[in-house]
Amino acid sequence: MRNTHLLLILAAILITNSHLKNWYPNPAMGVDGHLGNSLFYAISGFGTALSLRRKPQSLREFYPRRLLRLYPAVILGSIVYVFILSGEWNHIPTLDGHVTAGTVALHYFNRLLYPSPYGYVTWIMIYYLAIWVVARLAAKWQIAVILLAYLPFAYFWRQICHDFHTYEADEFPYWFWFTQSFQYVIFGVWLAHYTEHLKKTRFWRESALALLMLVLYWGTKLLLKKLYLPVPAGVIVFFLMYPTIYALLRWSASADLLGYLNRRPKIAAVVAFFGGVTLEIYITQDYFQYCTPLRQLAFPLRIVVVFSVVLVASTILHLAANGVVKLVQPRKKVPAMDAVAVVGGAS
Repeated sequence: MRNTHLLLILAAILITNSHLKNWYPNPAMGVDGHLGNSLFYAISGFGTALSLRRKPQSLREFYPRRLLRLYPAVILGSIVYVFILSGEWNHIPTLDGHVTAGTVALHYFNRLLYPSPYGYVTWIMIYYLAIWVVARLAAKWQIAVILLAYLPFAYFWRQICHDFHTYEADEFPYWFWFTQSFQYVIFGVWLAHYTEHLKKTRFWRESALALLMLVLYWGTKLLLKKLYLPVPAGVIVFFLMYPTIYALLRWSASADLLGYLNRRPKIAAVVAFFGGVTLEIYITQDYFQYCTPLRQLAFPLRIVVVFSVVLVASTILHLAANGVVKLVQPRKKVPAMDAVAVVGGAS
């Protein structure tokens, strides 16, 4: 199993939980979407860069593979959750009061393909192009790309400091988050250079380090809100994200933890499966966070039920998307001797 599966599960839980903050008696219990999203982007950069390092690909090979990984789930999710369950099939934008073939085509293109209803998909399809380029660079130049990305970050941060008086990250503008997430993606690409070092980490030591960073990260966020400090102080949180992601990656990659899971294949299989459906969880929870019947249940039952429903629905979406991939993906021809060996091994 991959050493990022546990982190993907953690990221999916944090993102879903943050979208349910108004389902809790105290919205502060709905933490921590910022950390979850940042983990998703960093792991995307890390995993994609590792894949490119193991098997270099041209852009013509690389990008269609990314499309095939994402879009079956995106299209099926949009059809079910956006068009059918949310009724958007019956709400086509008009042009001068008229529905035209162009407005219909554009509406379906926007919802099914790009930019899609899902922010992660919108951004990662742009980031993939950058990953393909930056993954070919030496580690020092990757750091330079991260530093260069701080130029637009600094510009948007200055605007935020001018427009907001206290630190409320949920209110920050779109392009600020785009540039910030890009930095985490490239940070993940940079970390892919140090996978051999990650294999030597030990579980308890890395657990202590990860816990320390989480306490420091969450403690800083809580302090900023409690003291109503001005927005410029909030930049500390964004810089703390880097060591927090690094500490969590070291923990998930520790030899002791992976060894434990490898000795228990059933547990490892469960972790690998749910680590593989996190895209579908991200898509599915986007609909169920607005499900009024579930929200009317008593607390904490509604939280347990919505997580369970999201998990089951995500699994179904994942299986359906995999079925689509098998239909459209060209089958590889197996040489005769290999085919005999496979059959013999199976018997």
